[in-house]
Amino acid sequence: MPLQCTTQMKVLTRSLAILLLCAAMSCEAPEAEIRVTRQERELADTLFRAQLDTLLAFIDSACNQIFVTEIDTAIDSIYQVRKKEEAELRQRALQ
Repeated sequence: MPLQCTTQMKVLTRSLAILLLCAAMSCEAPEAEIRVTRQERELADTLFRAQLDTLLAFIDSACNQIFVTEIDTAIDSIYQVRKKEEAELRQRALQ
């Protein structure tokens, strides 16, 4: 009986999520008319580029750090597996 209850709850939850998603998608925000001058556009582009360079530098740094950590973890994992395999082979050779 608990399995049916769990399945029913999943179906109900999914149905509710789909209903809420459809309701949210049907709402339309009124479009705001904003007129931007050429100087304002250039200023926005300049500020965006300055922030983008900072953000890309941060992302590259974080990515490199994660890569090094992942490589270290993978090497350690491979080392542990090989060490276990070697111990098993030595055990078999002694028998």
